[in-house]
Amino acid sequence: MKVIVIGLDGATFRLIDPLVAQGRLPTLAALMRRGARGTLHSTLPPNSAAGWSAFMTGKNPGKTGVFGFFSLVPGDYKVTLNNGGSVRARTLWELVSEAGKRVAVVNMPYTYPPRPVNGVLVAGMDAPSLRGATFPPAFAAELLTACPGYEIEMPPVRRHREVKKQWFVEHLAEYIEMRWQAIRYVQQKVRPDLMVGVFTAPDRVHHWVMDDVMPNHPLRDEASARQFGHLLGDMYTHLDDILRAQLELLDDQTMLFIVSDHGANGFYRRFLINHWLWQQDWLALVRGAKLSPIQQVIRYVRRQSRVYGLARWFSSALSLTPTDQTTRKIKGLSWRLKIIDWARTRAFYLNGLGIRLNLRGREPAGIVNPSEYESLREQIIRKLLAVRDPLTGAPIYTGVHRREDVYHGPYLPQAADIILEEATLNADPRLNFSTSSALHPHRLNELYAVKRLPGDHDSKGILLAVGPGVRRGAWLSGARLIDMAPTILYAMGLPVPQDMDGQVLTDMFEPAFITQHPITYGEPAGEADAITFAQHDDELIEQRLRELGYFE
Repeated sequence: MKVIVIGLDGATFRLIDPLVAQGRLPTLAALMRRGARGTLHSTLPPNSAAGWSAFMTGKNPGKTGVFGFFSLVPGDYKVTLNNGGSVRARTLWELVSEAGKRVAVVNMPYTYPPRPVNGVLVAGMDAPSLRGATFPPAFAAELLTACPGYEIEMPPVRRHREVKKQWFVEHLAEYIEMRWQAIRYVQQKVRPDLMVGVFTAPDRVHHWVMDDVMPNHPLRDEASARQFGHLLGDMYTHLDDILRAQLELLDDQTMLFIVSDHGANGFYRRFLINHWLWQQDWLALVRGAKLSPIQQVIRYVRRQSRVYGLARWFSSALSLTPTDQTTRKIKGLSWRLKIIDWARTRAFYLNGLGIRLNLRGREPAGIVNPSEYESLREQIIRKLLAVRDPLTGAPIYTGVHRREDVYHGPYLPQAADIILEEATLNADPRLNFSTSSALHPHRLNELYAVKRLPGDHDSKGILLAVGPGVRRGAWLSGARLIDMAPTILYAMGLPVPQDMDGQVLTDMFEPAFITQHPITYGEPAGEADAITFAQHDDELIEQRLRELGYFE
């Protein structure tokens, strides 16, 4: 059996089902009739770094070492960016390659720098550019010849939302088509047994235009909705056409999976959790902490895309930007950590990861005694669960968890101590919240802020499957992102490694298929070595993440 996987980053049935009902997505409607569908539950928290890493390894973040876009440097108060080199578990395509089968992977996030495969790999959003982002390395030039102008990611437009939306109007279709041309070219060149191609357009558009399609969104502007409200429908229609072309290529020996790493929903406000920790006397700031005039200028420049681009080019031309791996840091988050008074801080929030206790013997200036670790953690959990939005009375968090209740594996010590499960699944955007690591010394009494972007992630991705042995019209209950790797290996007739956390989604298949093709288990896949490299452009990756709202 051969397998084709089309990833639609952030795709959600919340938007797909109404479009199907309107008759605008005939291919997806046909897939639902002909095959199996279900919600694909993401990681906690639901982000692309942890999610796609779990998809490609079948393992939870405690075994991959990737909990989000960022990591805290062990033994330091510095944050670094994750990339494919941070994924410490062996991937689905490496296992398939070792079985002697051909693979092709295009635009998969968190595969940079690329590891060797039996075929072709083109890295995704964590790669600064196509140069150095392919295996084999020479394939980058070949891809540019076949697909002129191929880009890893959309160009950042860090100004008003209307500017970004207008870019979508003018360029989104060609951006999607460029990705499809690359996927088709690689598919035809490699003739793979396993093909994985990812479209990130859904996630990017959701972040920016969710208010234009949700009549009850507090940020909705009717003039903007009339001008840009068609974007999401047009995007899904274009992707539906691409899926039709892919569906037409299927034969009786090929299975097709459509997956997303998380879902999407409308959001209105952010909860400033570091402010809350300060109000609870668990976090303290350096006395007199404030932005210096130089920092204010830098902050302004970073928010102006054209000025920022010129500044980066000038810095690079004069070799002012360091490229040594040891200098990697996230400038946009470093200031927040620098103004924390660690001698008086007991707990702090790490961007997108959770709350970490300033534990003695683990952190450089830890003050929390190991004997009070559990009591302090339980106290924070209890108080956070009780927090209610003063405007609506709604809870900010539907769950607040100890890390060992969410993750397990050798990289558990790298996780935050407290993992937050935000309210994200409500139909009313006013009841959904994202967590912000912001620290504003001049307004620490504020706990809420309006989100810059109207859309964000929820935990419910999508799964559609069609092909030989797949149950027609089946509804899959409880499917998880980490189940995809073992399910794909099973569909290809390969053993499932014993150390994968995911399970084969047997409900997807006809009982006769399971009987004729029993699941087999093989040796543990084991860990992958971390990859370090000298040349990088973390500022560009930081800029991409900033534009998607991950620095709010």
